[in-house]
Amino acid sequence: MQPMMQSTVSIDELDRHDVEFEECKRWANSEAGQKAKMTNPAGYANVKAHAMEHQQQLQQQEAAKKPPSESINFKDLTPTGKMQMAAQADIRLDPAELAAKEVQDRKDKADQLKARVQGNKEKAA
Repeated sequence: MQPMMQSTVSIDELDRHDVEFEECKRWANSEAGQKAKMTNPAGYANVKAHAMEHQQQLQQQEAAKKPPSESINFKDLTPTGKMQMAAQADIRLDPAELAAKEVQDRKDKADQLKARVQGNKEKAA
């Protein structure tokens, strides 16, 4: 891929990049733009480079608007958090079923820990 040519007309921070980009596009597709493409390829390329500089500024402005993304593992949430996260995804959870699962998960974890401790005691004996 070739490096982008820099136009002879610098863009300015006060430019309305969306309007300028659209005007460059309009001209490039107009009869005058198409004629310049054939008869003055360097001039046409200069306008195209100017348009690309405006487009790059637009993309940078869009990227700056995006909020930082967040992620959290569903299993790490409290039951209330799980309900809220599911609701955001338009998933309906039964609160009683969710609470029962939490209780069962805690019991399973306690049983695993107890078995591990018991296994360590038997190895030590």
